[in-house]
Amino acid sequence: MISIEQIRNDVEYVKRQLSFKGDTKSVDTIVSLDKSYRSYISQSNELRAKRNQVSGEISAAKKSRNSADKEIKDMRIVGEEIKSIEEKANEIKNELDELLLRLPNLPHESTPEGKDETENKLIREWGKENKKDFELKNHLELGDNLGLFDFEAAAKISGSGFPLYKGKGAKLERALINYMLDFQTKNHGYIEIF
Repeated sequence: MISIEQIRNDVEYVKRQLSFKGDTKSVDTIVSLDKSYRSYISQSNELRAKRNQVSGEISAAKKSRNSADKEIKDMRIVGEEIKSIEEKANEIKNELDELLLRLPNLPHESTPEGKDETENKLIREWGKENKKDFELKNHLELGDNLGLFDFEAAAKISGSGFPLYKGKGAKLERALINYMLDFQTKNHGYIEIF
């Protein structure tokens, strides 16, 4: 997550880097929300300082047996103002945090510019391309062909995005879990908890 301090310190740099990912509007919104949030916090702090000062005056008036009814009434109003301002500040802070979480990471300065995948530049290649005389399949196709997954049942149970392993797929998943637990407990001192 990009920190709000980084955006405050160099908003133009952040905008330029995010423009490579096609996102600059949210930075303007974040800057605007941050200014509002900081303004509310500043107002709240000023009112708290005023309340503390007047509380001292009320205490002194009571010690000298003078009436402080007006000051007490004023401080109740100030307390309500502080509460209202802090509620607004918290709403803005929540919205600000949500936007910050959605911002993508900044690309490195060495990242070539390009609007989309078609403008990507090949910088280097590693290894030799392994040519096959048959069509390659991804793990989903292989698992489906071998009957390792059941996506329809999984969608009914938990929604999309989660596979349901069955048969040898379930056995393989369980074996991988057991291997990981055995490896971590024997080699790295982890304690298994169930």
